[in-house]
Amino acid sequence: MADFNQQYGIENNKLPLKPILIGVGGVLAVIILVIAMVRIIQPTQQTDLTRAISQVEQATDLCADASNVEGCASGKVTDFAEQFGEVEVCEMHETVEEQDSCVWTVAREIGEPDACKGISVEEDEVACIDSVNLLLAIDQNDVSFCEAIANQSAMQRCIVLLTPNIDPCHSDADGSVCSDDHLIELAAEALDATMCVQLTDTERRDECSDAVTEEKERDTDDDGLTDLEEATYGTDPTKPDTDGDGYTDKGEIDAGYNPLGDGAL
Repeated sequence: MADFNQQYGIENNKLPLKPILIGVGGVLAVIILVIAMVRIIQPTQQTDLTRAISQVEQATDLCADASNVEGCASGKVTDFAEQFGEVEVCEMHETVEEQDSCVWTVAREIGEPDACKGISVEEDEVACIDSVNLLLAIDQNDVSFCEAIANQSAMQRCIVLLTPNIDPCHSDADGSVCSDDHLIELAAEALDATMCVQLTDTERRDECSDAVTEEKERDTDDDGLTDLEEATYGTDPTKPDTDGDGYTDKGEIDAGYNPLGDGAL
């Protein structure tokens, strides 16, 4: 064959196999690496959600012996959604109202305003976004989060809270009175009576102290626990029986039981 090619002037050109094989091997290695990374990343992203759903399903079985099965199961859904920071878990709630409340709770816990967009009622969605932005503003001491608050009054109070040297009433006829009102509001929100000493008028100073005390003692659901205590225990300040088991939050706490579900504190 070699003589035949030489006789008729046909060159015996051979492709350089080694460089080609090296190139193909490199491409295959990259493809395999990409596939491996995708398979590693995807399960990691789904781990928390999968674990949360699994925990809820197990907790639902445990609620079978509870006096209020539905209330117990509902409380578990929100608990694990908040614990794992997964808004999708809230979809396991039976009612839209429970789902919305769960989403709001998780959004505040993870500090993500966009998480509120799963709430069905537009006004509640906006209020949720505002509350998360307020928490972020205070936590990060960043006024830009205040500026993202839709409620103008809340936005102004947030800005003043972070920049106390700004007088929000400089254009009013009586700026001092307006400033005093804002200071009282801020002291009540911060639950800090020491802010009241900045007021020169004795009556307004007493009014400020009373406002702080009233806020500290506020009991929205009238269950015997103040809203501040509810925040400490993680119970719902708008529901006297957070886990829906037939016993008030205060009654369970006084008896040494967990107001969020089964078991002891």
